[in-house]
Formats: sequence, structure tokens, C-alpha cells
Amino acid sequence: AMLARLLLLAAAAAPPLAAALTAEERAQCACTTDGLSGGTDPFWFADYSTTYASSNIAEGGAYEFIGCGAHKFYHDEAYAQAAGYPYRLCYTYGGDNGCTAVETTQKFSLNDDVAWRDCNGDYDCKAQANATRSVATDLIGSETLAEYDEEGLLNDWTVCCRRCRHTADCVQWDFDADTQLCRFFSTEESTAEAVSGTGTPYHFAGVVGYDDIPVNCWWRTAGDTCNTNHIPGL
Repeated sequence: AMLARLLLLAAAAAPPLAAALTAEERAQCACTTDGLSGGTDPFWFADYSTTYASSNIAEGGAYEFIGCGAHKFYHDEAYAQAAGYPYRLCYTYGGDNGCTAVETTQKFSLNDDVAWRDCNGDYDCKAQANATRSVATDLIGSETLAEYDEEGLLNDWTVCCRRCRHTADCVQWDFDADTQLCRFFSTEESTAEAVSGTGTPYHFAGVVGYDDIPVNCWWRTAGDTCNTNHIPGL
């Protein structure tokens, strides 16, 4: 009786399991590969009908919130902030209206269409949407990802990219959001079109990226990014 009571207490204390998602829900909540969220640029400043100025301090040009990471190359010259956020984040494909199945936020957002979420995947994976490997003769492994990781965050193509980085000889990967199948390849080859039929990408392919680790900066702005006046070299 005592054992049964302890088991009941343990079950009551355990966090509730996240509900299983449909393939479309996973796809809507996947990290964007084109910098758009809900079909909108996160830098679109709706109140002023203009695109907010930003720059990529690594590659030049305007910054795009693609993939998962701290986004340390995002630079806002107007408010002297850069070097990223104290967490890994990504903007979702579906934005605020499309991605409703997992927790998102519009904190710091400039318009009501976009939404972002916490993530644990990799950055700079050169991911292509609606793409799969055209041949698989160099397949060296595969893994069916759980829907959520140990922190309760959605596993998507950015996590497949991370798994590739931790797989010996993997240089290219592809991912199917319908089955959660992540495949690893030893050479970089061409990709083929793989359209889901819903308009939302289910299939992704890319190369090895890296972990865009949050910067432990000396002083953060009200927007959570680092103040460039306190960072040597910026």
C-alpha cells in the first residue's frame, strides 16, 4: 500500500506530457529557413510601415533570423546592440497565427504576425526548405527524433543539423517533419524538390552548422542583446 501511494505521489508530481502534434503543426512551428515568420519579415515595423534597419556584422547586409541560435551577428546600430541574446531562439514558419501548438512569444517583436520560440538546434546549416537528398548511396546513418527534447522544446530540422555535427563523417543531412526522420550523409550532393502539398515545408536539407552559443556579455540592453559599447572590438 505504501509503495502504491508513493507511486501515485510521484505521478502527481511529474510534469504533464506535451501533446503529440500533427505533421502540419510541427511544420508550422519549425524554425524558418528564409527569415520570414508568418510570411512577414520580423524587421517589418508595422506601426511605421517600414523595415527596421539591421546589419549582419559577419557577412554584411541586413540581418535575417534564420535557424536556431543566440544570433550574435545581429547588429542594431541605432541602439548600439549586438552579440546576440542570452538564449537560443528561432522565428517560426507559421508566425503567431500559424504556430499555435507550442509555446511562442512576441517579446520585442515589431509586428503582430511574427512569433519566436526557444530552441536547441544549430545555426548556419545552409538549410533548404522543400528539399531532400536526391541520392542516398552515401547514407551513413539515420535517427528518428523524438517530438520534444528533454527540455520540452520542439525538435525540428535545426536539431537534425546538430545531430549531423555530432555524427562522425557527416557533412550533409536531410529531415522529414512528417516522420521526424533525420538522415546523415558523408558527402555533399545535390538535392531534389520534396513538396509537402500543404504550402508549409515538411522536408529540409542542409550541411553541418555550429552551435551559436549565447554570449556572456558584460551589460545587456532592454532588448536582451549585448550593448556594443561594452564589448571590445564592436
